Formats: sequence, structure tokens, C-alpha cells
Amino acid sequence: MTQTPFEQLVFQLTDRYGAPEAGSIARIVLEDEFGAKHVNSWQIPDENTQKRFDFITQALVAGQPVQYVLGMADFFGLKYKVTPAVLIPRQETEELVDWILKWLKKEKMLQPQLLDIGLGSGCIGITVKYKQRDVQLTGMEKSPEALAIAAENAQRLLGPDQVDFRLNDILTQEPSAEKWHVIVSNPPYIQRIEAAIMPEHVLAHEPELALFVEDPDALLFY
Repeated sequence: MTQTPFEQLVFQLTDRYGAPEAGSIARIVLEDEFGAKHVNSWQIPDENTQKRFDFITQALVAGQPVQYVLGMADFFGLKYKVTPAVLIPRQETEELVDWILKWLKKEKMLQPQLLDIGLGSGCIGITVKYKQRDVQLTGMEKSPEALAIAAENAQRLLGPDQVDFRLNDILTQEPSAEKWHVIVSNPPYIQRIEAAIMPEHVLAHEPELALFVEDPDALLFY
């Protein structure tokens, strides 16, 4: 019996990821990239789709994260553009966003000022502002490439001129007289010595700037 594209992709990825994760990745690919509503029975409709399916399969088999291959990551019910210039949003970080939103609701603030340090894709600050539109969001980022991705995500999800973007390194930034109600960050906290125990696909593809602290103190940013 001929395998469906879903079964083919799961088979190809199982050695690297294990069957459960391979199934999850295959489902993401077919739903997000090809719009499949029933992934188990979906069939490739034409030659161009076949070429795209083969390209994605090869990239995934080579170990590239599915979010980078597709150029998008799910976060808090939203779609964020991601490239190897930014860290892939993690599910655990959604808890941080949820905590901020609950705190803002409890405090009943009008136009709260929020500073997101180390913006990356912008998933934290932009999501907070998406859910509570009166938030005044300032995003600070050291990497020009990452800042460009965050700006693109803000434009698509929030509209133009909704975020005060700043290309700054927080470690060398002069103290500011500005005040914020919330300062949030998901900074690097991994030391180089720990690289030996990290997953290969993380080390090979995600930005070192967002992973490693170039300082003996792993909690430097905190």
C-alpha cells in the first residue's frame, strides 16, 4: 500500500526525532505550509507542490528546525516570522506573556509602558500589545537582523508605528530617565561550557547571540 505524504514524512523524520515528534512536525508542515485539513489522507496535487514538499523534507531530514524551514512559528495563537537571526519562540515563554497580561489586568493600568529587552522576533512584547492594545511598547535589540524581523512581525500583527524600536545593547546602554511599568526579557543564560550537552539542531541553527552569555556569570543579564 502506497504511503501518504504524511506517512512518508513521519517515516523520514523518525530516526532523528522519534515517532511522536516526527508526527507533530509532519502535521505542522502539512497544515501550515499546504493547508491540509485532514493530514492523514492529504495527497500532493501537482508537480510544484511535490517539489516544495521534497525541499522541505530534505531540509528537515538534514536537521533544520521546522520553524526556520517554513519561516513561521506559532506563539500564543499568533504566527511569527522567524529566521536563523532570531531564537525560535518556546512554549514555556507563553507562560511569561500570560503572567504579564494577568498582572496588567489586575493593576487596571491605562496605557502601561512596557520595555522588552532583547526583542528577538518580538514575540513577547508584540503579543502583550496585541492582546492589550493600549500598551505602549518599547523594544530594545542588539542585532540589526533580529530587529528587522521584529519590526516585520509588528507591522503585520499590530499595524504601522505601533512599537518604539531601538537598536541598543543593554550592557553598554547609558542609563535612561524613562520609566516603565513592566520590563521584560528572555535573555541568554547558557555558558559556552554547556554547549556539549545541548541538542545538535539548536546549536547548528539558532543564533549564538540569543543562546550564550559571553561572561563567567551566566546570570549577567538578570
